[in-house]
Amino acid sequence: MSMKKPLTNNIYSVTLARYANIYVEADSPEEAMEIAKGWTNEVDDEDFEDSNVEVDSCDAYSDEANSDYMETIYTADEAIGVDEYINRYESQDPEGVARGGWDMTNQLEIPIEEE
Repeated sequence: MSMKKPLTNNIYSVTLARYANIYVEADSPEEAMEIAKGWTNEVDDEDFEDSNVEVDSCDAYSDEANSDYMETIYTADEAIGVDEYINRYESQDPEGVARGGWDMTNQLEIPIEEE
């Protein structure tokens, strides 16, 4: 089983077909839109009245996961309920994986080296 990217709690609101938003964890708006493209088939067809689902736009800045108005967080690896996402994010060892210390080439966690 391959290791998943650590959660970062950088959540972007990506607009799909100008009618619905999904929440995507990413490091930039561009990455959020790319990830969202992979999840467009998961959106309920009723939300779009049988129109083609397309990625339209993205917020310029990320937010944190918030169960008050978010239901699902989409990552490059999976779709997670927001409460589970928050629990998993908060339970990560902040010393174990540095922010930005993720090797996207071979997707391995890079531990922080203590000096």
